[in-house]
Amino acid sequence: MAYQTYDSPWHILNKEFLSILSPDAALYGYYAKLLLAGLPHTSDVNLIEFVIYYLVKYTPFTIDQVLYFGPAFFASLVVIPTMLIAKIYFDSRLVIVAIGISSSIGFGYYSRTYLGYFDTDVLNTFFPLMALFGMILTIKTNNFRYILISGIASYLYLAWYHSSEPLVYGMVGWFIVYGVVFHFKNSEIYKASIVLALSIVPIDFEYQLALLAIVFIFFHFLSINYKYFLALFLVALGFALYKIDIGQFAFHANRYLFKGETFSSGNYNFLSPMQLVAEAITVDYKEAIQLLAGNTFIFVLSVIGYVYMIVKKREFILALPLLVLGLVSLKAGLRFHIYGVSVLMISFWFLFYDRLVHYQTKKIYLYGVIILLFACISFENYKSVKYWNTQVAIPVFTPTQVQVLNQLKKIGSPKDHIVTWWDYGWPLWYYTQMKTLIDNGRHHQDNYIVSKIFLTNSQKESNHLIHLFYEASNNLRGSAFQTVQRKHKDMQKVFETLKTKDMTKKKTSQKYLFIPFQMIKTLYTIYNFSNLDIKTGKAYSKNIFWEKDILKEDNNAIYLSGGHSIDKRKGTYKTSTNEFFIKNIYQIKQKGVINKITKNKGHKNGLELIMYDGVMGKKLYTMDKKFFNSVFIQMFFFDNYDKKYFEKMITTDQIKLFRVK
Repeated sequence: MAYQTYDSPWHILNKEFLSILSPDAALYGYYAKLLLAGLPHTSDVNLIEFVIYYLVKYTPFTIDQVLYFGPAFFASLVVIPTMLIAKIYFDSRLVIVAIGISSSIGFGYYSRTYLGYFDTDVLNTFFPLMALFGMILTIKTNNFRYILISGIASYLYLAWYHSSEPLVYGMVGWFIVYGVVFHFKNSEIYKASIVLALSIVPIDFEYQLALLAIVFIFFHFLSINYKYFLALFLVALGFALYKIDIGQFAFHANRYLFKGETFSSGNYNFLSPMQLVAEAITVDYKEAIQLLAGNTFIFVLSVIGYVYMIVKKREFILALPLLVLGLVSLKAGLRFHIYGVSVLMISFWFLFYDRLVHYQTKKIYLYGVIILLFACISFENYKSVKYWNTQVAIPVFTPTQVQVLNQLKKIGSPKDHIVTWWDYGWPLWYYTQMKTLIDNGRHHQDNYIVSKIFLTNSQKESNHLIHLFYEASNNLRGSAFQTVQRKHKDMQKVFETLKTKDMTKKKTSQKYLFIPFQMIKTLYTIYNFSNLDIKTGKAYSKNIFWEKDILKEDNNAIYLSGGHSIDKRKGTYKTSTNEFFIKNIYQIKQKGVINKITKNKGHKNGLELIMYDGVMGKKLYTMDKKFFNSVFIQMFFFDNYDKKYFEKMITTDQIKLFRVK
């Protein structure tokens, strides 16, 4: 990826790669910066930010270099548990290496671990696979000592990833079920289950370490009937169930499978973000299969291989939680597919290798088939890697935007606020150290506020909303909406008052309105969060906003993507089902700070069209009056701002930045 993008103007600033290609990388980088500066913070995330902190502190690498190149190292570690598991079942080094490579660089795994994507995903499969390796080794050797591998991996995984509880508890529980069903009278399995259960109990590390050491030494020397270990196991299991939060299963199932996360405050109801967050949106079957195995052929054979493998090697059923979680990506969202990749690859190779060995295939033919299969998988890997490197993996902000943010950091302070959508929250923390009302991990009632700020047709109201709610966030208990509600009770009256009156008595921080060009892509999503009656939670009737590519033009029409077109003779805009009058067409050409606007009038009433030629290329934006008069459209496309309420700092084709007066 570095080779493919080293000369790209989107990736390089001052001869260095831009490091933030994922909002999560920005979050962990931000907290690592606080640690490096000796400043306190209240993050719930610990292990990953300390890894970044120590790498920067004790190596010659800068934090940007660590965040950019770090995934290449950490994500590659998945080959260790994958190849260790493969070594248990394969006697061919060639196959073991092929499994390791095919599991680590291609398909969906790469989509969550490429350069600049320093997310917890870089180790989110390493830890579970190491735990799986320890479990399988314990079963195969009938020696409880190997479960320490699983215990350590599970403990570190819980420290590494804040949402790991369901998978860890599921794998441990599945191991216990497997042991009770197939090894009921085996003392070693009960010993292993006790050690494993105690390793995931949320108690102070010192007590946990002491308890495990005592238990481990006790079990090493004790030789008694399995019934006594069964009794000890039941006690340990009861203790673990008492201490761990079983409710995490229901919480995450409701959140990702049923998209049931809702936000309310008193009698007010708000749109659920989980309906719209990209990583939680259900993917189609074709995309899911590509992410899991490259193509349908490899996927089907891998699933068959898994069934065949658990028939031949019963203990491999312990990998079922990982495989199920990978397959759940069909419903729960694209982020979960990474857990199934290694399991499917091992199963795929086992199906072929076991059959070839069974028929006593000559080595020369055996190696030929292995090389051919590896070539097929590598080809799919290559296509996957090339797609992500060239089509998806781009920095959150462009070099020009980062330069502006660096300047903003110099004139602002950490107590100041940046007003923007949540997509840019964590990256803005990283680059400016300033605060935001909503961010990539904090989606609540304030989504409604920020949406309203950008979609209202009154810049006065927008200004008043910003000051009231962003000041309220300085003493944040819950959302800013809830803080204001506790004081004023009737929020509908508050919103009505803000249309004409500034309700903020004292302004303690500076606020900056930040509109990057990338935000236009999500404008309709942003609009949805305020296009509802908060008393009932029901959406109002939908307004019109379409972004289309201009495909071609002739004397009669302009043809657009999605089957839309403009009839030049009639002055109408056509979709596949409707035809609308066009009121005005604005041709805007912006390069840098120069913005040329040409207006062509049409019918007295109708849709507003903006032909925009900027950093995104030529696009056509079609909208009704609601969108056209909004703060976002007027300030982004037309630099139309009320000097009484906003001060222009910089407006280019890539970024619009205003100080809120």
